[in-house]
Amino acid sequence: MAHPDFKRLAIEMIARDDYRSPKISGRPLKDKMTILVDTLEKDVEYTAEYNRFVHGMSYAIGKVPNFAEAVQSLKQLADYLLEP
Repeated sequence: MAHPDFKRLAIEMIARDDYRSPKISGRPLKDKMTILVDTLEKDVEYTAEYNRFVHGMSYAIGKVPNFAEAVQSLKQLADYLLEP
């Protein structure tokens, strides 16, 4: 997030991905981020999927964030993207 173009590029990529989910297609960025975080927090399948995929595929040296930590990081990213 330290790169000066990060915020602009992230918002642009989210906009380009708009067609991938009818649930969020055409919605403002704030709504998209809210729906995303709510879905991740409420659907227990995502926790299992995260553990299976991230812990199974990660080449990270050291600690890999657990699901709750990953969602918290996503919330921080959303806040950053939505701030003026």
